[in-house]
Formats: sequence, structure tokens, C-alpha cells
Amino acid sequence: MLALRPRSKWCIIMPKERIKKHLGEFYLDIVIAGQRYIRKSGRLSDLGQLAREMGLARPGQAILISGGETALSVAAGKLQASLAAALGEETSIRQYVYGKDCTEKTISALAGELARAGAGLLVAAGGGKALDTAKAAAFRARIPLVTVPTIAATCAAVTALSVIYSDTGQYLRMEYAVQTPSLVIVDTDIIAAAPRRYLRSGVGDTLAKWHEVNATAQKALLDPEIGGTAASFAVQSARAAAYQCYQALLVHAPAVLGDRSSPSAASPGETPETVSTKAASTKTVVPETSLLEAVVDAVILLAGLASGLGGKACRTACAHAVHDALTSLPEASRLLHGELVAFGVLCQAAVEHKPARELQELMGFYRRLALPVSLADLGLATDDPRLINVASQAAASPDMQNMPFAVSAVDLLDAFRLLPSLAGSSTGQTGASTGQIGASTGPTGSPAGPTGSSADQTGARGAYPVPASALARPEIFDARPFVPGVYDREPAALRKELGLPEVIKLSFNENTLGPSPATLNAMRRALEDSAYYNDSAGRELRQALARENGLRPENILLSNGADEMIGIICQTFLRPGEEAVVSDPTFGSYASSAAIMGGRVKKAPLKDFRHDLDGLLAACSPRTKLLFLCNPNNPTGTYVNQGELLDFVKRLPAHVLLVLDEAYREYVTAGDFPATGDFLHKYSARIILIRTFSKIHGLASLRVGYGLAGEDLIAWMEKVRLPFNVNRIAQAGALASLNDPEHRRRVKSAVTAEKEYLYGAFRRLGLEFQESQANFILVKIGRDADAACSQLLSAGLVLRSGSAFGLPDHLRVSVGSHPENERFVAELSRVLVE
Repeated sequence: MLALRPRSKWCIIMPKERIKKHLGEFYLDIVIAGQRYIRKSGRLSDLGQLAREMGLARPGQAILISGGETALSVAAGKLQASLAAALGEETSIRQYVYGKDCTEKTISALAGELARAGAGLLVAAGGGKALDTAKAAAFRARIPLVTVPTIAATCAAVTALSVIYSDTGQYLRMEYAVQTPSLVIVDTDIIAAAPRRYLRSGVGDTLAKWHEVNATAQKALLDPEIGGTAASFAVQSARAAAYQCYQALLVHAPAVLGDRSSPSAASPGETPETVSTKAASTKTVVPETSLLEAVVDAVILLAGLASGLGGKACRTACAHAVHDALTSLPEASRLLHGELVAFGVLCQAAVEHKPARELQELMGFYRRLALPVSLADLGLATDDPRLINVASQAAASPDMQNMPFAVSAVDLLDAFRLLPSLAGSSTGQTGASTGQIGASTGPTGSPAGPTGSSADQTGARGAYPVPASALARPEIFDARPFVPGVYDREPAALRKELGLPEVIKLSFNENTLGPSPATLNAMRRALEDSAYYNDSAGRELRQALARENGLRPENILLSNGADEMIGIICQTFLRPGEEAVVSDPTFGSYASSAAIMGGRVKKAPLKDFRHDLDGLLAACSPRTKLLFLCNPNNPTGTYVNQGELLDFVKRLPAHVLLVLDEAYREYVTAGDFPATGDFLHKYSARIILIRTFSKIHGLASLRVGYGLAGEDLIAWMEKVRLPFNVNRIAQAGALASLNDPEHRRRVKSAVTAEKEYLYGAFRRLGLEFQESQANFILVKIGRDADAACSQLLSAGLVLRSGSAFGLPDHLRVSVGSHPENERFVAELSRVLVE
């Protein structure tokens, strides 16, 4: 259990066993920020028992149920019956219609009613304004509160703040309580039955959570009282919760609320009010329960968690400042809170100078959900003179001061004028229902704004230590670094660490025979000139590679291993939100490099341990930019033959670059393996080949890789390649090895013979395996591979568990020398019978 207490608020996360128990029952019941949150269909009938168990009410106590007329008609009967059943008929239970808006008048009236009734518990049902009114009144009366949201339009049900409006509907201020509702009951049946416009509004309001928390967190973490203390953990936790909200909505909201084929979706120029009217005449579509629950939890729970954890350090910013100012106009009265806030999100993105493409993608998502994308959707013209006052109010708003840079009225007027031009080119056909919008319009980094970077705001106070997490690009928010293990350690280091006289490493597909003597001598000579920088262009090595492959040096790009080449390709060609398609399982660097650049990775499972070429093509979409094909594939050793690859390339969409990773091609013995040099000549604008000196050349630790492609593609990748990326010793060793084909023939012959030995051993042991065109074999041992690796390690053998590839009962064994392979077979035989 983890307990976090930022400024007197508790966040309690249940033990794993209890979480599993509740997930198994398909509902959510957690304690958070001093309250209990329950989301389940038909749960209103449990109110009385829960209130009694939690000590919120006792028999004979007066209880008031408040809400709007519609909410009370939907929920009050069940709530009252439940309370009466649990607390007895002597308990006084009254209903009260609070009014329409959360104003000083409605709050005072409700507080007065509580006093007259002598109520010890307030149960509030309805939307955000009804719940905000109840929170303010309950706090002033010092009595516990139960909230029952009947629509999922805001996170009001779980937060400790109330948004106060004037009697004419204009935003006035926020009022913060020192306590949150004690119990929140969300009945998804009621939410599903409500008009969908309210849920759309909730999505719009919650989209702002990430944009605003991300902005205000940047400013908060520059504060020396926060950035260098434990409070920064709370701020970052709030940021993480807001990010989860954002992603959940971008992925699931279109499926819940319908797409452009739905009669309730917006067409260009339609206002949310028009769409709502149109939807009222159509049959309600009840979304899949699990998707609805994900959206409801994001709107109510996760958004509230972000607010609770971050406190005043992670509150509203530009999006709500725009909302607040717009409420001064009569036209705003026909729009819901979240609809105006959603428009404010676009304004915030514009003043943050987000790329036009990103704004257009978000607008496309909005269109699918009938959210406003321009002033015209609000019923306003861009030349309306009142907008000057709106922009001035928003710029002077306390919310706007939470931005990490100054935003002026002129900046906002520019945003108002920019959005219509972008809205005209945005459409609803953006693939939001498949999650593509989630990758392309995901969280963005610290905004620079008109006045420069947020770091400039330190001013005379000097520089503060800023946590790295506040500076990192959001594209790597969920990235995971390579996790070192025993499988990537050198044998000498493992011998010392494990206290073993001998360690045989068969885990990383290295060439255990090592480089040739000529290669070693060339590297020793290169050491003599270590004081001088190496040839950044690698001219001599590129010329030799060009001769070897029948190409020009301009078709060759050197890299610090194949991993850097993969990174260079992604940095050069993959924009945030675009897709990279890979097989599953395959070499992990493709997915990680794409994700770091903000790309969305789509995976096509292998079929019978081979690339499913039809599946890979089916995974391609208009947003796909790269398709990685490891041939032979790691970790299976299987391959795509000449005919299959030719057919695949012909069917590949013209906008997709095919990246063929041929790290193990020198080990191939199959006669029908593709002659990819011919492919490159024919499809030079669509194919990039990756090769390496790490495998058959035995230079794994020297990190020498290279790419082969058309001159245009290479020229663009050269812009990304770091100078001097392949060091002098590595270049010398690679060139010498390239000029020693006889050594490569000896290595290939030895590996081929040892694979046959291992195949025979596996057959004798009754084990399934994949015949491999590489220098490793994937073998199914029929038991926990992690445990088997541990047992083998104790005997001095380092293997790679298949669990890393989603194959927990497989081992990947690199082909070693004959004595090494004999030792492996003997120890594996022992492990399998234990």
C-alpha cells in the first residue's frame, strides 16, 4: 500500500490482491483523496448500507437529498428507498430542488435548507453545478456529503472545489473546501441513459486536464518550494493522472460517442446545440459497457485525482481562462461548460505555438465528438468587437497566470483568428476510433510561448534545480530504458560476479569465435592515432561497402551499430502520431525508437513463428510511415523468401518506407533468401537496408552498423547522423574484416555445423524448435524459461529467456563453439529432468 499526503490530502492505493479481486468482479471500488469512489451499474440501492457502514448516517438522523428536477426524478426515489431501508422509517429524508446554477444565492439557499432540516448528511445528485452547489453548502454546514453524478460532464463529483457563477451565468471564482465528498456513487446505467451531449461535454472538460496540468506543472516545478522537494512527486503524479485521462479519452471516446457515420456527429459548421437537437430525434446507441466505464472513470475519477494530487500547483490555466471570459457573452449560455473549455484547449494549444498539423488532428477529433473548433461554432464572428474584451478578460484571469509564460490579449486574438483557417482543413476522418489520434495529439512538451522558454521565467531569482521529468519530452513519458541483465554482461565480469571458474555466454547472439587475426591487428594499429579525430564520413569504409554491394558511397550511411541506424531512420522520417508497423515478437529497438519520436507502434503477430505479411499490410493505414521487417527475424530465426518479399513490396502502400534489417544475412544458407541488392536498385525510394558488423564479423562491442538506400533517403538521414559516430578503431576493424571473406566463410561453416548438432540434441530431448537462418535457435522447453535460465546460470551458462519476447516457455540460445554447445546440452538435459 502506498500513502501520499500532499498538503493534508491522502491518496490510498489498495494492495495488489484487493485490486485483482475487484477487477475480477468487473467494477471499481477504491479509496482516494479521503473519499470512497464506487462505479457500477445499479449501485444506487447500496447507498443506505454504505452510508451506515462508513458512519455517514445513523438511524433517526435527518438527511437531505438535493439536485435538479431531472436528476431527482431519475435518482431520488432509489436513493430515498435505500436510505430508509438501511436506517429505518424513523429517519427523516427530504428532497430539495437546488435551482439551476452554482451561485451564492443557490448555495445559501441549500445551506439554509440543511439548517432548517437539521440534516446530518447531504446527498447530492445531478451534474457539475448541482454537485458544486452541494459541496459548498455541505462544507459551510460542516456535514458529510455523498455525490451521485447523473451525468459525466465534469470531475465535480470527486473534487473539493466549487465553480461559482453570477446570477446571470458569468464565471466569478472557485471556492476550495478542505474536504472532499465522503462517498461517490456512479451508476453507469444512469450515465448511459443521459443525453450524450453531456458526456461529450465531459470529454471536452477533461481534455483540458492534461493541457492545463502539463502547463501549470512546468511553472510549479520551477518554484524552489516545490521543484526540489517531495511536493514535486505529487505534482508529477497529478501530471501522470492527467496524461492517463487524455489518452483514455482520445482512444475510447469516439467508440462511446459515435463517429461521423452516427447521426449525432457534427458536420462542419454545425454547433453543439444543433447536433444535440439532431441527436434527440435519433435512437440512442448504448456503448459497450467497458468502454463507457473507461470514459466515465477518466472524466470523473482520474480528472479528480489529478486535481486532488496536484492541488493548487496543478489547476486550471489558459483553457479555463478562455471559458471564463466567454461566459460574459449571452451566446455562451446555450453551451455547456465542457464545450467552452474544449474550445479553450484549442486556444491554449495555439498560444503555445503547437504545430498546425497537431491542431488540425485535434480538431478532427473534436468534429467526431461535436465539440466546437472555432468561434463560428460558438455563434460568434472573428470580427466581433466584443472579442477584444473577452481576450483582455482571459489574459488578466488568475487562471491565465498559471501558464508558464505570459499570454497577452493580442496572443489570444491571434489564436481566435488562427483556428478558423485550420478548422476548414480538419475533418472527422482522422482515425480516432482506432487510437491514431491518441498517438498524434498526445501530450506535448514544455511550451515555449511568446516570451521564450519557461526557464526564462526564473528572472532575478536565479536558476533552480528542475527535475528531469519536468524537462523531458512527453513522447518519452512512458518510454522504458533498456534494462541490463546478466544476459548482456561480458563473461569475464560474470565470472568475477558469480564466483564461477567458467561462464559460457549464449544469450546475445554474439559470434563466440570472435574477429579474425587480421582484424585485431588492424585495430591495434589504429590505436596509435587515437589522439586524432576519426574520419567522420568514414570514406574508406563506405567505399569498400559500396564495392561489396555494387552501389555508390552516396548509398551508404554508417552508424554506431544497427540500433543507431534504427534511431536515425525514426528521427528522420517519423513524425509524432505517425505509425511504425512491426511484427510481434521481433527486435525491440524498432518499437522503442519509434515511440521515442512520438510514433504509434502497430504490431502484427507472427503466424507459425514467421512474419505474417498479410497481417503487416493490413496494419498499414494512411498514417503509417515505416514498416520494419527483420529478415531473418530475431528471435525466431525464420525468414521471408525472395518471392514472398517481392510480392510484399509490390503490395506495400507507396507512402510506407520498408526497413529491412538484415543483421544475420551472412549466416543464411537458404537458397531462396532475397537478393535485396536487386530490390534496392528497383525500389530505391522505398527501401532501406540495415546491416551490421556485430554478428558474423565478431565486432559487437565496436558498434559498427550501416544502412543502404537511395541517395535521396541517405542525404536526409545524413542530416540526423552525429559526426564521428563510428570511431577510428571500429572503422579500421570493420574495413579489415570486410577484406577478409575467408574468416566469414569459416565462421558461417562452423555455425551451420553447430546448428545441426543442436537440432539433433533438441530432437533427442523431445523439444520443439525453429530451424534458424541466423546464429541462434528458438527452442520450446515446455516449462518456465525464467526459472530454467536461473538454473543454467548457476551452472555458468547465460541464456535468454523467451519471456522477454512473450514466449515464457522458450529459450533463445546463441550458437557457440562445439565445446560450449556440448556443455549447454548437458546442463539443459539436467535442468529438464529436475
